[in-house]
Amino acid sequence: MNLTLTQTKESIMNRIFISLLGSVFLFASVFAEETPLRSTKAVKMQKLERSRLVENQPTLEARSASYWNKPYRHENRNGALSVLVDSSGNGYGLVSSVTRPIDGNDDGNMIMSYRQYCGVGTTHGQLGGAVTEDGEAWDAYFNLNANGNPPWGGGAGVGNGSETTAQARYPSVMASEDYPYVLWNEYTGAQAGGSQYGGRIYWTYGDLGWPSGATGSFTYPAGLDLLWDETKDLWTASPDMFLDENDELAVGVSAADWTRSNNYYFRSDVVEDGYIVMGEEQIVIDEPNCLTAGDASGSFNTPPMISMGDDGFGVMGIIGYFPGADTGVSEISNYHQPIFKVTNDYGLTWSGPDASDPCSFYYLGDDLWADMISSFPSTLVDECGGYEYFIIDFFSYYDFDYKVDANGDIHILMSVIPSDDYYVFFDMAETGWYHFTIDSDYLDNPGQVNTETGWNWSMVASMSDTWVFNANDGASTIWESMATLSFSKDNPDVVWVALNKHNDYACGEIADDFGNDDPCDDTYDYAGTSADIYVYKSMDGGKTWWNPINATDSMDDVNDYPAEWGGVCPTGLLWCGPEEMYVHAPQYSTEDAMMFMYQMPNWGFNEIGDLLGADHMNRVYGAVVEVTSDTEPDPVDCTQSWVAGDVNSDGSINVLDIQSIIVHILGNELDGDPLLAADFNADGNVDVLDILAIVNIILSPRDVAVKATSATLIVNDNNLSMDADGQVGAIELTLSHNEEFSMDLTAKTILDGVAAYNTDGNTTKVVIVTPLNGELIQASGSFEVLEAVAANTEGYITSNIIRPSAIEISSAYPNPFNPSTSFNVNVGSAGDVSIMVYNVNGQVVDMIHEGPMNAGIYSMTWNASDLSSGMYIIKANNADVTVSQKVMLIK
Repeated sequence: MNLTLTQTKESIMNRIFISLLGSVFLFASVFAEETPLRSTKAVKMQKLERSRLVENQPTLEARSASYWNKPYRHENRNGALSVLVDSSGNGYGLVSSVTRPIDGNDDGNMIMSYRQYCGVGTTHGQLGGAVTEDGEAWDAYFNLNANGNPPWGGGAGVGNGSETTAQARYPSVMASEDYPYVLWNEYTGAQAGGSQYGGRIYWTYGDLGWPSGATGSFTYPAGLDLLWDETKDLWTASPDMFLDENDELAVGVSAADWTRSNNYYFRSDVVEDGYIVMGEEQIVIDEPNCLTAGDASGSFNTPPMISMGDDGFGVMGIIGYFPGADTGVSEISNYHQPIFKVTNDYGLTWSGPDASDPCSFYYLGDDLWADMISSFPSTLVDECGGYEYFIIDFFSYYDFDYKVDANGDIHILMSVIPSDDYYVFFDMAETGWYHFTIDSDYLDNPGQVNTETGWNWSMVASMSDTWVFNANDGASTIWESMATLSFSKDNPDVVWVALNKHNDYACGEIADDFGNDDPCDDTYDYAGTSADIYVYKSMDGGKTWWNPINATDSMDDVNDYPAEWGGVCPTGLLWCGPEEMYVHAPQYSTEDAMMFMYQMPNWGFNEIGDLLGADHMNRVYGAVVEVTSDTEPDPVDCTQSWVAGDVNSDGSINVLDIQSIIVHILGNELDGDPLLAADFNADGNVDVLDILAIVNIILSPRDVAVKATSATLIVNDNNLSMDADGQVGAIELTLSHNEEFSMDLTAKTILDGVAAYNTDGNTTKVVIVTPLNGELIQASGSFEVLEAVAANTEGYITSNIIRPSAIEISSAYPNPFNPSTSFNVNVGSAGDVSIMVYNVNGQVVDMIHEGPMNAGIYSMTWNASDLSSGMYIIKANNADVTVSQKVMLIK
């Protein structure tokens, strides 16, 4: 989507333009006026409302299946591989950060679970799952919760297809050595005993062990709480599976009760041969009696999540308020922060610092928050609105992560938004995801902040360029934002974070400054921006973080929209591009790669009629991202001082900038702003394509009548010449030779002064821009062309190298074939050439050519309709060389 808007500090939208099919049209809908694209601040203290966790009633007309848009096929970029696994009828299965929908075991087996699409007008409550052995090939399984015959009968909730439909919500998984497990709650509807939603937790497991292909199966769902009754309403379960002190499997599960407004915990009594028997519910984090209590509408406290280590130590935690903190009168701490208890006996008991006090909790301490806040600017000046705000506090929203690493140390990931007494400010650079950790040995008596014995904090990612944007419902995208932790089990210093963040296009470009110097009325075009998954790596336990990798790298492009949309988003949507969301990771990845899952809305399919990404059909992806060195460039700064193409910063784009890029390619590398400016096409590389993009600016398109599609380079008598079928934009050569080698560039070019070379030992690199056909190089001795890269202004083109006295055969296609196959013969110099076909006994069965041939490339086709199936050898030879290849005829 291409959006242009007036951006002031108060985010009052005076104008919205939509760039459509190369033109700009005024868009004056009521919706656009009421729903600004960006909001720089928001009221500080907002509850986590229950309505954000369940499907709402429709607010606009639902879109039918006829508007489906295609899934986005992510390419392998920067060592990142995404695999489309399955689809969900809607995406609410992954919106809670306390669930654990992906997990793996030490053998490399992994399982994920999600709400599974099962047809139009059926149910959004069917449960799906998928398993993998390597994170790259996933096998999907269907209907794990017995949709059509669920144990509770079926039929309640949003999106029913019949009275027997299942209603799975919030799936999680567990991976033992022997079995994959899936756990979720069913939305069984209001109960006579008072339960508002009838949330009931079920589980299933793959009873044939880790399945491969379609050979596995999952058991009929079993209830987790054996004493469940109609007063209970259990949702957003957070499970973990671990080995206890006897090296036997055990399970712990925490959940929030939406009717009783409290949190409950279950610990297994027995786990044997795949089957789980859970004990009675316990209260560990007592919200009504120990924290600022929530109510039926929502709470300042999140549901709890748990994470267990291998030595019996684990954590159960929330983000929340101590009593009185919502009004600033808490006797403990007034910050919205992590609050937790720990276990040292494999989840049998949980406690805070005072084990005798059920309301004793661990928390990070006001000294840490004061240290963090001191790193913020003390004031924020709104230059457009004329206000000055004093930054004295922060607020944390409701997506977060707790996990324990292989050393048993606690790691916490949460959002931090600087604030004054009333507002949070999304557009401050200090807004973002922060990481907190401590050596658990010092948990009861922490030392000073950011020391070996104290709590340590670091900023992982600034989110100011993401959370200032509003989601489709008009609220900040922070409500659709998620970040997740993972570790290396072999090297606990390796900490991974994956999160969804707007890509570099979020900087925007000025569309209209209205001819004045007032930045407050400037309109910006945010064409291309969308939410991508970024991966961050720490090699020192979370103290510092490598530059991130954009693992999905999908820009919003109206040309990819379905034809039915007419180049604009469906009614009511601000965003409708490839928005990767709700990323979850297992506790452990590897030292070199992070594993995770995420989903991406199909904006064309919505049976609910609400606006958020989770209300739509979602494609479910698995991903593996390999990061072995900190080589990625720094994130783009929206206040950049450089201009793309102006490499030498002289205020114009011309051949001098091309020369600077040529020097970079030849080995005298650019850095800083010149390097960023040289990457004109923003693909992460500085190469001849960037040169040609600048050539396209300098030369009028009419100066190039025919663009080349191929170029043949001919080596003869220590000279190199070119024969192309049109105008070549640029060519890059790598030559190999002895140390006495010297050469002259003799190429004729359209642009003057844009050819150069650099010799380093026995290798010479050459770059020639806008070369014409004919001689390119005269050399003092022999040389070999190791590599030739040619391009025109639209991209790379085919390049062929013809060497003296050489003859080459390209790979035949098709192969196997029936009855004919084709190939090219590259003849290096004029002379007699023989091209014959032999059977496996060495007998000649056909002659394709016999006689003189000039230097060049010839297309050949061999028809074997008169021969029987089998292996044949095609041989080509001249006076000096014989080459051959095998082909298989199958009839």
